[in-house]
Amino acid sequence: MKSNENRNGLLSLFLNIKLSKFSYLLISLVLLLIIYPLFEGDQSRLELFFLLIVIIQVAGLYAISYTRTDFIIGTVLGLLWLISSLAFWFFPMKIDFVLSIFFGVLFLVFTTFIILYHVLQGQKVTVDTLFGAICVFILIGIIWSGIFFLINTLSPGSFLVSEAYNYEDSTIKWSTLLFYSYSTYTPMSNSAIYPATSYAESAASLEAIFGHLYVVMLVARLVGLYIINYRSEGGDSPD
Repeated sequence: MKSNENRNGLLSLFLNIKLSKFSYLLISLVLLLIIYPLFEGDQSRLELFFLLIVIIQVAGLYAISYTRTDFIIGTVLGLLWLISSLAFWFFPMKIDFVLSIFFGVLFLVFTTFIILYHVLQGQKVTVDTLFGAICVFILIGIIWSGIFFLINTLSPGSFLVSEAYNYEDSTIKWSTLLFYSYSTYTPMSNSAIYPATSYAESAASLEAIFGHLYVVMLVARLVGLYIINYRSEGGDSPD
């Protein structure tokens, strides 16, 4: 009987899904992961990819707009990311490229921190809480792919790939490092990419540690909140 009540509660939770603060960011992130192969290597489609990045920035700002301070800091970081990206677009220099990656990572780190704070501080498990948790999970992979990309840009050859990728030099695509990033802190196996310098190894180790700690803390927090809310509604203990 209790199991049926639990299932009905979860069913009603998802049936009442509304587009909320985190849902817009989640949709934009999923779109990025799905369609970025269409843009990579095609200069004629870079405008659309840039537009998607701007959408992610706007969705991220909306997701973290809890306080005026958070919004202002996020806006400044987002503008720095946007300006440096435009500078590289019109004046393709290495410094502009490095600054674009750097400010992009800073913006995403700040966004992730604010979302994670509100997810873990929430007093009730809602659809928005789950959306926020998924956003953080996706953002971790994107952030670390940016860090890996920055390391390899400043120190070419920091990551080595198998011959299957057919790279003629030490330049590695962001998508390749994105794949490596997710394979570092998920069960997805990877034997085609590996760090070749101490900085790259350190970054990969930190991602693995942080990623696993996040999953452990998130599960513990959500399960604890679910049990507390269940008991406060008159239940003994969920089955």
